[in-house]
Amino acid sequence: MRALAIFSLAMLMQAGMLDAQNHFSGLFKQSNEEHQYAFQLDWESLQARQASMDSLGFSLVDIESGKEGKYRLFWAIWKKDGGRSVLRRMEGWEELVQMKRIMAADTFVMADIEAYREGDKEFYLAVWEPGATPHKVRQLTSWEGLSNDHEELGLQGLQIVDLEGFESKDGATHYLALYHQMPPDTRTFIFRSPDMESFLTDKSYRNKSGYRLFDLEQFEKRGSAFITGLYRRETNSDLIIGLLPWEAFAQQMTETISDKNLVLVDLDICPSE
Repeated sequence: MRALAIFSLAMLMQAGMLDAQNHFSGLFKQSNEEHQYAFQLDWESLQARQASMDSLGFSLVDIESGKEGKYRLFWAIWKKDGGRSVLRRMEGWEELVQMKRIMAADTFVMADIEAYREGDKEFYLAVWEPGATPHKVRQLTSWEGLSNDHEELGLQGLQIVDLEGFESKDGATHYLALYHQMPPDTRTFIFRSPDMESFLTDKSYRNKSGYRLFDLEQFEKRGSAFITGLYRRETNSDLIIGLLPWEAFAQQMTETISDKNLVLVDLDICPSE
């Protein structure tokens, strides 16, 4: 029987008092697996929470980071599936590539990636899980480059499983794309839209074709906002909530988990001027 970790609204609202600039979106889905959440933790607290969740058989399935005032904070989602996961933070792309090789040699697969900038430094967060699946992580500087890369890697049997947009130290929006080797009959798809209305219209057509959203990302590129989604063949229903300030998102999250019997599976944080 499913058990959900539901934070009280009072706790969520209190945590949101720090928020002055971020807006949040969430993807909710039907699930029979228990999910646990952590919001607005510093790095040391996140590491401690990850160690605790790992010991209890919870896999880290989503990691997000945002700046609130002068503080760098982290959000995380765990799923109780009896699996294991390892969280690492690397400074710079070269260190990420080196760590990926080390983890692959130890039979770990990168499962989730996040990036952020502090001054002139870039930091990468990555989650690894046990496995030997061939995988690649790419960093692209344009949507056209991402689209071409996605097509070329698809011909090699690699399908995109995670996408992140972040402001690099050169001041431009870069894209991080994580690919896993999959069977020939398995495909994932990318869609980008300039507004939520057209995004949801496209999403409804994909749902009718048997494809469901599994990753939601919003970012800004050259002064314009974009919404992107990754799709794969699934049957479980889903719901998107956002873009909302933390207090409003926290309230709707609590109501959705309690009343609609859904779980939060993917969170996106969008800086708002």
